[in-house]
Order: sequence, then structure tokens, then C-alpha cells
Amino acid sequence: MSQEFNFKLKVDEMKENDPAAKDENYHSGSNVRNVCFVQANGNMLFLNYSYLVSCEYQPSENSITLNFTSHKIIVEGVKLEILYQKLFNHVPRILNCIDERYSELAEQANQKISQITITEKNM
Repeated sequence: MSQEFNFKLKVDEMKENDPAAKDENYHSGSNVRNVCFVQANGNMLFLNYSYLVSCEYQPSENSITLNFTSHKIIVEGVKLEILYQKLFNHVPRILNCIDERYSELAEQANQKISQITITEKNM
């Protein structure tokens, strides 16, 4: 006779319902959406998608250029085509730049952002 025990520890429940967990994509529609750019040194900038004028993917240069009304953002890395498609639909909430010491781990993932260059436009 075999019995299966289906129980969860309190710690498991807390991990599943972690409010501090970083969710990097939007899961439902919204009127206001922002994208946050996190650089390797910890600097962060968020911009509203409504001010995104154009986005250009350049596979030969492994980069995506985002032109906002106030900033120009260049995201460099590998396997960025899927990210470009997500940006087209305003899905990503957070774009994290991976520190070089973790680059080998990130190469196994779908994409790797190695550098984010932020330039403020003169108004």
C-alpha cells in the first residue's frame, strides 16, 4: 500500500508568494507601462513606453537602439531578437545588464545583455 503525501512547508509557500521577486514581464494589459534599464553598476532608469518613438534591432552589431523622446538607449548583447519582439509589444518591465563575471551563466539563457548605454537628448 502506497501513500502519497502532498504537503508544502511554510517556507515553500512563502517562496511562491514572494512579493520581492522580480517579475521582468507584464502579464496583462495596462494603460501605463514603464521599462526599467538596470546597468551593471546598479544605476537604474525607467522610462514610459508611451514616449518610445522607435526601436531598431541590428543583428550585425548585436544591438537594439531605442529612441525615446528624451533619451536614446542602446542595448548590446547576444540573442536579442526575442527581446526586440517583446519590446515591440511593450512586454519587458526590467532589462538587466549582466556583469561580465556572470556572463558564462547568462550565455545558457535565451539572451544576454552585456551593456546598456543611456544618452539624454538635448531638448
